[in-house]
Amino acid sequence: MKYLYLPFFLIIFFNTSYAQSLSLSGQIISNGTPVSQATVILKNATDSSLLKGISSSHDGRYNFQNLQKGNFLLVISSSGFKTQRQTITLTDNLIHNVNLETDILALNEVKIVSKKPFMTRTLDKTVINIENSVYQHAENGFSLFNVIPGVVADKMGISYGGQRSVLVYIDDRKIYLQGDELMRYLKSIPSEDIKTYEVRTISGAEYEGNSTGVVINITLKKNTRYGLTSTISTNFEQTRYGQFSNNIGLNYKTGKFNFKVNYNKFNGKSFSDDYQDQLYYDTGIHSVQTNKYIDDFVRLNSFIFGIDYDIAKNQLISIDYQSMSIKASSVTNATNNTYPSINSSMLDSFFITKNNKLTSLQNRQANFLYRINLDSLGSRIDATYSYVGYRNELNSDLNNQFFYGNGSEIRKPQYLQFNNPTKVDLSTGNISLKKILKNSVELQFGSKYNVSHTDNKITYYYGIPPDQVLDKQRSNAFVYDEKIFGLFGTYTKSLKIWSYKLGLRAEYTSYKGESIAQNSNNTPVTFLENSRWDFFPSVFIQAKPSQGNVFSFAYSRKIVRPSYNSLNPFEDVSDPYNISRGNPYLVPYFTNSFELNYSKNSVHNFSLYYTNTANIINTSFSTENRIVIESYANLNNEQKLGLSYNTSIKPTKWWEITPYASVAYTRIYVKDRQKSYQKLSPNIFINNRFTLKNGYFAELNGNYVYNNFFSIYDLLPQGKINFAFRKSFLNDKLSVSLNLNDPFNLTRIGYDVNETTFRRDIRRTLATRSVAVGLSYVISKGKKKIKEVSKELNNEDEKNRL
Repeated sequence: MKYLYLPFFLIIFFNTSYAQSLSLSGQIISNGTPVSQATVILKNATDSSLLKGISSSHDGRYNFQNLQKGNFLLVISSSGFKTQRQTITLTDNLIHNVNLETDILALNEVKIVSKKPFMTRTLDKTVINIENSVYQHAENGFSLFNVIPGVVADKMGISYGGQRSVLVYIDDRKIYLQGDELMRYLKSIPSEDIKTYEVRTISGAEYEGNSTGVVINITLKKNTRYGLTSTISTNFEQTRYGQFSNNIGLNYKTGKFNFKVNYNKFNGKSFSDDYQDQLYYDTGIHSVQTNKYIDDFVRLNSFIFGIDYDIAKNQLISIDYQSMSIKASSVTNATNNTYPSINSSMLDSFFITKNNKLTSLQNRQANFLYRINLDSLGSRIDATYSYVGYRNELNSDLNNQFFYGNGSEIRKPQYLQFNNPTKVDLSTGNISLKKILKNSVELQFGSKYNVSHTDNKITYYYGIPPDQVLDKQRSNAFVYDEKIFGLFGTYTKSLKIWSYKLGLRAEYTSYKGESIAQNSNNTPVTFLENSRWDFFPSVFIQAKPSQGNVFSFAYSRKIVRPSYNSLNPFEDVSDPYNISRGNPYLVPYFTNSFELNYSKNSVHNFSLYYTNTANIINTSFSTENRIVIESYANLNNEQKLGLSYNTSIKPTKWWEITPYASVAYTRIYVKDRQKSYQKLSPNIFINNRFTLKNGYFAELNGNYVYNNFFSIYDLLPQGKINFAFRKSFLNDKLSVSLNLNDPFNLTRIGYDVNETTFRRDIRRTLATRSVAVGLSYVISKGKKKIKEVSKELNNEDEKNRL
């Protein structure tokens, strides 16, 4: 008899199971952009009692399971957005997407905008929100790197954690410039044009294989209003010399068209002072050299013009043209004193060199983007093409004079001139698909084809015009052709606690380099020619076991291909005893990177990382008689283990401290010496922000790095302290800033080269101590908020190397 009840129990069981198995899921977005860490609350529609509450994932997704049929109240809130309350009737599994509106309140003509957190963390990156922060006015794209925890940007370059190199992108386009040119270009971007900085300590498969450093992508604001928006800014910086920078940006939106124009002009002087102490082991000769370098003038003009056209509601065409020209004139005055031995103070001989250089750079870039938005979740197809043309020319005149210690002339002056034009053409085509599926799945696929051609010539003459004679031994021509075809795919999945992103990139590279020396009857010599397939996997995993606790793991494999300059065999003669040249026999090297992170309430952030690299290309020094040759070689293997921590402390409402500390253990193995070297390197960065009354803001930051390597050599400790002050007027339309950069003149570059034949101690002073005053004014005649469109051309592969 009891078995007669079994079917009834089964029916009740299955009905109950079915009733409890309904799900409610979807994605939180704002103008097509996912909103992460949004609070999603589910309530009973009858009595508003709380049922469940979760936070949206890194891609804005939420998922409620085990729900019964009925009416519910869905409440979504996030900082910077209006809270949404929606009634949901659940009869079956339901996918319900929510679009949040930016929270802007008008009170007596005073605009109050709810602000996003200054720093947020997603599955594969950290985002620094500049827009609507205290840094949104009277700053520039270069100085803002210093507000990123662990990043230092100065005349020595941009570094992360005191050791790791930084690759700079703007709207996901790699910037090809380096050194002073990169610094000047970034300074030409006003903070009013910058939305966020995205920091990827490990980059995924969607980024090129040739990206081993920390990738920092600057995303620029898009015009989101009908009508005219304009920003005018000016900046004056005084080091030993003055520098002026002026910028005007215009955006105009009408109908389906959006027009953008930006012009920047930079004019100034700069300097550096070098001190070199050298000892040659074989002869015992000791020399001391001082170099005084001055940029007589640097003139930069950059111009950008762009058009966006909405073909249809879901289709966009974007075309922009960018032009940048730099003209610079510099002079280096070098004096080298030679002594018979390290213990002798008797001057044996000396030489004086005056090196005048005139540089002209003409860079042009045209970009085309066609985008199809497939749905409201952010799925899209992008097709892009980019052409870049570089036309650079360097002319140098050297005058060398040689004297005995008593001042009498050893021989007649030596005159040397060279002309070095460079022509680079780079074309890149790219197509990619981003598809967001049900069940919190995102797929991304893409391909890219890159073709580059570089033609570089150098012609040397010795003697005084018009009696110059061609130096066939040094004159040369170098032609380099490279083709890269890449395919990539990523798979992202978000679960209740776990989320992960898997990626794989494959790149086929073919390259050929030929040198034509004028002393070889113009017969080309092929230094390098090869083709290869390389594969680059990446893994990102994140777990949120409880509220406020986030664990993440990342891995990637990357390649570093030799830069064109490092391959170029040309000789650059600085003075009679210092020559630099490239090495056409360099080979690529690979890096495997691992990183484990833990974040507590987005306030305490710990990171443990490990990298393993073989055949690293580094700077090398050697001697030929007394001539020191600076070049490049696949010098060493490297293993690095590092630990870092950063947090945010608020002693008062108006004072915030953001310290960053790291320590790294580095072990290098120098192959030609068959010897290992180790260093334990601590690094400290501290930033103090003071948000005061009546729109005043002050900042005090400093950093100290200790016991690092420069190539395979010893780098001296470095440190600096900076001050900044800002004041806003007219409802933030007018901003004034004052920056005291390295006022105590603490920044020094020093490293000790110790080779088997000689040693060299180098000390260098750069133009890091300065006073800068900035002024910016924003004009907005916009009338209607429109949908923001993010343009990611992703059109650069090897621009940084070329």
